[in-house]
Amino acid sequence: MVLGALGVLWVLNDIFKQVLVPRATQGVNRLSVLFARLVFITTRRIAAVTPVEWREDLLGPLAPFYFIMLLGIWLFALVVSYSLILWGLRDQVQPPLPDFGSAVYFSATSLLTIGYGDFVATGGWTRAVSLFAGASGIGTVAVAITFLFSIIGAFQQRERFVVILDTRAGAPASGVALLETYGALRMMDDLSTLFRDSELWVADVLDSHLAYPILMAFRSSHKDESWVAALGALLDAAALLVTVSAPDHAPIGAARLFLDVGTHLTHDLDAYFDLPGRAPEPTTAAQRETIRTRLSRAGFTIRDDDESWKQFDELRAQYVKPLDGIGRRWLHATALLIGERTALPGHN
Repeated sequence: MVLGALGVLWVLNDIFKQVLVPRATQGVNRLSVLFARLVFITTRRIAAVTPVEWREDLLGPLAPFYFIMLLGIWLFALVVSYSLILWGLRDQVQPPLPDFGSAVYFSATSLLTIGYGDFVATGGWTRAVSLFAGASGIGTVAVAITFLFSIIGAFQQRERFVVILDTRAGAPASGVALLETYGALRMMDDLSTLFRDSELWVADVLDSHLAYPILMAFRSSHKDESWVAALGALLDAAALLVTVSAPDHAPIGAARLFLDVGTHLTHDLDAYFDLPGRAPEPTTAAQRETIRTRLSRAGFTIRDDDESWKQFDELRAQYVKPLDGIGRRWLHATALLIGERTALPGHN
């Protein structure tokens, strides 16, 4: 009975922290955390030997499947826990429970509020346990459905911005391609609006992904797109404007504010998930020349001194490492520093 009561408290505590607490919660011994590690470690190993063209078909349904399986595990763990309690109180059931399998059956019918009546609680303690089991089952399913709607809403809000950025930054997204698009379309003045909108998007991602870590595994529905690549491209674009772009037409202030918010997001995710990322290599002379040529052609004035590029490399190192860690752990596409600009319909 004591073991069963502890099991009930363990599961309900996990449900409470996973679903109802709107902030990041620690706890390596929680059921959902242990199950997540098992699922995603196994999946990464399978994906590593899977052909690239099949990898998205494998990883796409993973997060929704994890959620459905987690609900089943919660209910199963509650059934087993209540079974232990009812087995200890088997003399207060009519007819008396003949074996532990019957206790599991009685626990499941109580938890799922089926109540066939072949076993009836007659004592005060068994009645209380049966009622609490029924309330736990209804409550678990109810909060799980609410949790699912919250997850879907947060996912759609995140991906709406990613899809919009696709035509601006390419796929996979690139900071150079993003700036090149705005310059080629004579929209450099709109970069301030983009960075302000991006701040709101980053704030939403920070709030939702720490409260509901399962969102880290939800993948974009379009090929070569990911919120990780979108964030990296925006940060690269902001870092380029702050460090190597002359402040004649560039919105330095808006880029600086977004860079602070975006870097804060990557650091918080790194602290919570302990990400296995790698620091980026400093930009090479060939990369610098390519960036300078493409952005100059798009209308930006690019500084030509080593100190500015050194500052860019230092800024970029602050956020690329955690973003690389996210890409490695959940196999998301990451941003390209130099990528091709996606052509908009009607534009060359």
